[in-house]
Amino acid sequence: MNVDGSVTPVDFDINPPPDRAVVLDSLHFVLQGTNMTPSKFGGLTALTNGIALQILEGEDIVVDFAQAFRITMNADFSLFSEGAIQSFGAGADDMLSTTFDFQLSGRLLLMNGVETVRIKIQDDLSGGALSRFECMARGYLIPL
Repeated sequence: MNVDGSVTPVDFDINPPPDRAVVLDSLHFVLQGTNMTPSKFGGLTALTNGIALQILEGEDIVVDFAQAFRITMNADFSLFSEGAIQSFGAGADDMLSTTFDFQLSGRLLLMNGVETVRIKIQDDLSGGALSRFECMARGYLIPL
């Protein structure tokens, strides 16, 4: 997800496949960069617009996990993560790993065809101080 969304935001969407529903239990994020600190995003200067985490039904936002607050720096992941944030390294190749766990918030997320989980990038993440920014959705498929 190392893209430039500063002029036109870039959406990364998670949708169920046709004829299936998805029970989503967590989103796992990994950032890797140079000289990462809590006040940076990866190794980049803190973001201006931030990253939005949303659930949509069609094109309507029904849940905005961050609402008016966006993830703009590494420390912000602790506000959205139920589990521990792990960080590794010192300087040249730092890494942050964290999980947003729907189960710990009291429920799983059932996506039955009209729901979309969206990660909206609204800044330039293509700089060399952020070598990796990835998200993996975890859950299971059920037939409709």
